Amino acid sequence: PTYIRVNEFTSIIQVLVDTYDLPGYQEINPALFTLVTFPFLFGVMYGDIGHGAMLLMVGIYAVWKAEELKFAVPEMYDARYLLLMMGIFATYCGFLYNDFFSVGLDLFGSRWSPVQSPSGAKPGEVYELVPQFDVKNQGGAGPYPFGLDPAWHGAQNELVYMNSMKMKLSVVLGVA
Repeated sequence: PTYIRVNEFTSIIQVLVDTYDLPGYQEINPALFTLVTFPFLFGVMYGDIGHGAMLLMVGIYAVWKAEELKFAVPEMYDARYLLLMMGIFATYCGFLYNDFFSVGLDLFGSRWSPVQSPSGAKPGEVYELVPQFDVKNQGGAGPYPFGLDPAWHGAQNELVYMNSMKMKLSVVLGVA
């Protein structure tokens, strides 16, 4: 027999772990690892500032109104901390991806500029970008300070690049 002590914070994760199997005698309970990795990997795959902020608000509301939800919506009461953590990580990863409701943000200005002026460029026209940062690391301005450079948003291969990056990042972080 295995007895696993849980509290309000860990109970929903333990339920998730128990759906796979109970740890046996002298085995490590994976709920501790799952408590952090599950919401983080959710954020990596779901990363969007707008959607993450909405999930974060639902999580904050559920934590704030916990006593009211305890009997009215018991499933939300049980999952309130998990929703909160998933919202935090999804919002954080949304800033890394510079995505707000799947629309690219330009928070710090791109570190790439077109060779020719894109103002005269027609929709669908391809033009070359050159770096506006110190590519030889000689003390000049650095690359984009946080997250993905907004030059990728609107690129011809944006969807392929973004989906590939998110998928590979999820696999690398999930396996590591």
